[in-house]
Amino acid sequence: MDAVGTNRYPDSIMARRQLEIQHQIAAAMVTLLWGGFPDKYQGFALHVANMGGTLPLVVERMDYTSRLRTHEPILPSDRVRNSSVLVDCSSMGPIAITAAVACFGSENILFGTDNPIYKSEWQLEAVKRARISDRDRRAILHDNGTRVLQKWL
Repeated sequence: MDAVGTNRYPDSIMARRQLEIQHQIAAAMVTLLWGGFPDKYQGFALHVANMGGTLPLVVERMDYTSRLRTHEPILPSDRVRNSSVLVDCSSMGPIAITAAVACFGSENILFGTDNPIYKSEWQLEAVKRARISDRDRRAILHDNGTRVLQKWL
C-alpha cells in the first residue's frame, strides 16, 4: 500500500491458484510418465485432467534441457507423445487445445467439461475454435471416448 492506502501492486489469489493447480497436474504427469506407470499397467486407461496441466507449454523447453544437460535417451516430447496416458480438455480454451494436440496428439485427448463448474457449451465452442483438423476435432469429441469405453461395453 502507498501512503494514501492504494494497493499499487494488485494481485489475484485466484489467478495464482489456477497456475498452481496446473503446475501440480503437470508434475503428476512427469511422475507418471518418467516413473513408468503406463508400462507397469498396460491395458489400463489412465486419464489426467486439464490436458496434463502446463506440460504442453513447457515440453519443448524440457527437450532443449535434455539435449543440453541430461542427454536422456528419449526426449520428453517423445515420451509424452508416445504415452498411453489420456488427458482431457476440460475448462481449457482453444489455444490450449491446439497446443495439447501438438503435444499429445489428438488420439490422446478426451472431451471434458468440468460441468457443473464450467458450462459444457463453452467447452464445446473451445474445441470448435481450436486450430486443429476436423479429424482431430472428431477424435476429441467422439472417437477417443468411444474407443476407451468400448473395453467396458
